[in-house]
Amino acid sequence: MDTSLKENLQSGKTWKRLPLILLYALCFQVAEIVLAASTIIQFLFKLVCGAPLKRLSNFGAGLAAYLRQVSAFLTYSSNDKPYPLGDWPGNGTEMPASSADHAPDDDEDETVKHTPDPRIGHFKTFAAYNRWANDRLYDAVATLSEEERNKDLGAFFRTLMKTLNHVLVADLLWLERLEGTGPKPESLDTVLHTNLGDLRKARHAADLRLEQLADALPAERLDEILNYQRQDGTPCNDRVSAILAHMFNHQTHHRGQCHHMLSQLGKTPPSLDLIYFIREQG
Repeated sequence: MDTSLKENLQSGKTWKRLPLILLYALCFQVAEIVLAASTIIQFLFKLVCGAPLKRLSNFGAGLAAYLRQVSAFLTYSSNDKPYPLGDWPGNGTEMPASSADHAPDDDEDETVKHTPDPRIGHFKTFAAYNRWANDRLYDAVATLSEEERNKDLGAFFRTLMKTLNHVLVADLLWLERLEGTGPKPESLDTVLHTNLGDLRKARHAADLRLEQLADALPAERLDEILNYQRQDGTPCNDRVSAILAHMFNHQTHHRGQCHHMLSQLGKTPPSLDLIYFIREQG
């Protein structure tokens, strides 16, 4: 008998994987049945209610990711053990590129250290910058009279107060979608607070939520697909990393409008460039 074949047949690691293969083959079949049932239920829900069930959409995304993980393990393209011996995947979690691009040997160490995702640091920086820029902007708006803050200056949301309210509304909507909790304003032009002091407190609380979200965000969640509905009921599916990038860009966009409105009122607007924040941080 060929020596290498004999070694393979006698390898404990090779035979140790067999019961896992049988287990995950069974899990795959069960997951396929659950997926078929979920598809039927979702179709009926869409037919009757006009929109898919959000929780079932999230579950379906996780189930699809689970099937990919099981397939990867069964075909030896990954040594990572899926559920029930591992964690259940989040919504739309993709198999890590390191697993998809490299088929490990059974002898390979499963506790390989992965390079930290640079996007995490990027979003942490922008969350901190976001709070810094809002503090400076609100300081400038606080020097205005109530009449100036509510003067129609021709901006998209007409006044400084309505624009600042809109930015807060948008952030609260996104935070609710990402975290599954918190206030959920009815429309994008909702005026949550007419008093600047109250608006600033709510703004500060939202900024802290966003910072905490960025600090606690696991790298694998950045590539998850978030299933949600817009205010008009339109279903949407966006990657979490794209949502976070949009949130920070959206705030910058409207802070620019406020910056211009301050100039229209004859005030010197604060410098809100990112580079100034970075220099202050040292």
